[in-house]
Amino acid sequence: MDRLRISLNCCVRFVYGLNRYDHVSHLQANLLGCPLDHLYAHRSCIFLHKLINTHSPPALFQKLIPFRGCRLANMIIPRNNTATYASSLFVRGVVNWNMLPTEVKRSRTEVGFHGKCLVFWNSF
Repeated sequence: MDRLRISLNCCVRFVYGLNRYDHVSHLQANLLGCPLDHLYAHRSCIFLHKLINTHSPPALFQKLIPFRGCRLANMIIPRNNTATYASSLFVRGVVNWNMLPTEVKRSRTEVGFHGKCLVFWNSF
């Protein structure tokens, strides 16, 4: 994560024409839409939203198990026995999906979901 943060800082400095020792953390959110710490969670939620709405790829969609109470629109976290699978995009996506408020999960359009999801991760 540190290498990614350093690379992002270099990109921000290049885009905004800043010197090497200028602080850039406040400008990262302008480029990414949310802080770098929440970017993975945001992108995994977008991936899961597309998976739920398009049912594609079918192999991953079949692994999604809705929670009994359909009111919350939560998913059951897939069983994982290894640390690698537990940190995969799919499993982390389900965990992050369950953190979202219900009104965000119920957004049908991709643009509406993306905007509401950004607002949630920026306020988190």
